Amino acid sequence: MYRFPKVDRLDDLARAHPQFVSIASDDSDRTEIFRLYEDARGDVWIATTGNHSGLLRWERATNSIHDLTPAASVPPKTDFTGFVEDRKGNLWIGTSESSGLLRYREGKFKRFTTADGVPPGWVINLYLDRAGRLWIASQLGGLNRICVFCGSSSGARPEYTAAAQALGREMARRGIGLVFGGGAVGLMGVIADAILAAGGHAIGVIPHAMVVRELAHRGLPDLRIVNSMHERKAMMASLSDAFIAMPGGLGTFEEFCEVVTWTRLGVHRKSCGLLNVAGYYDPFIELIDRGVAEGFITESNRRNVLSDTDPAALIDALAATPAESEARWISGLEET
Repeated sequence: MYRFPKVDRLDDLARAHPQFVSIASDDSDRTEIFRLYEDARGDVWIATTGNHSGLLRWERATNSIHDLTPAASVPPKTDFTGFVEDRKGNLWIGTSESSGLLRYREGKFKRFTTADGVPPGWVINLYLDRAGRLWIASQLGGLNRICVFCGSSSGARPEYTAAAQALGREMARRGIGLVFGGGAVGLMGVIADAILAAGGHAIGVIPHAMVVRELAHRGLPDLRIVNSMHERKAMMASLSDAFIAMPGGLGTFEEFCEVVTWTRLGVHRKSCGLLNVAGYYDPFIELIDRGVAEGFITESNRRNVLSDTDPAALIDALAATPAESEARWISGLEET
């Protein structure tokens, strides 16, 4: 078996194989190699994610690399999640973003979707049993829970309270659970009360010190008490599929910027949005745009900050716009 060189990013691959230089982009040092698979012929299939999400094949006979992403005919930013080869020489390739299952044989791709019996969601693993049957493990997409960062104060405008109530009701209507800071005061209490009153579910995560000060929401079906603010933020992030920042203070700003940064660092790939009530976040959005103009924030990172004035429209955007993946600089929350 050929020992394919251990590489983690596209720039390493380009150095190992000069033929790849034409495919590698200027920022290939931030494009991560997601999967490597060697087929029966000794060719190596390379799934990449980050700034170049795609499918490449290293051909052993010619020592050359070919970009097969266009031939695969999948939507942009689709990740290729797994490979398995059956006894007939078919190479089966799983995909993300509900793009289905691909079969590659004799230089041609065929795509199979839910209409062909492929389970919905991301194909996260493929397995061929001893009888030659293909087993597919999938994970449903969509938003099961949204983490909402918001003020422990209700603010100076009645619009803030109205927006929190509207967001809570809309989440309950869609069957989306709330993850929040666990407080009973300010906009935190307002959105929790709204989603519960509408028949929805809420999980509060609060440090023990705040429980002692009687700030915890005692009407929650699920209140999780942790030891520190860092543990609180890590748990809220792990429980959530996306993030919304409502009007709030410095703590809200810090929490939102941190989860956007975690996307940048590859800790997670979750969408982040601002509910811009009464223009509250206009100056913040202008500041982010200034950071882009001055070269401190990348365009891809800017695109990961969504915003809308309407709760329903913002949820739609979060569900429809997966965060752009970056190379994984940090492997998990324990390294933050």
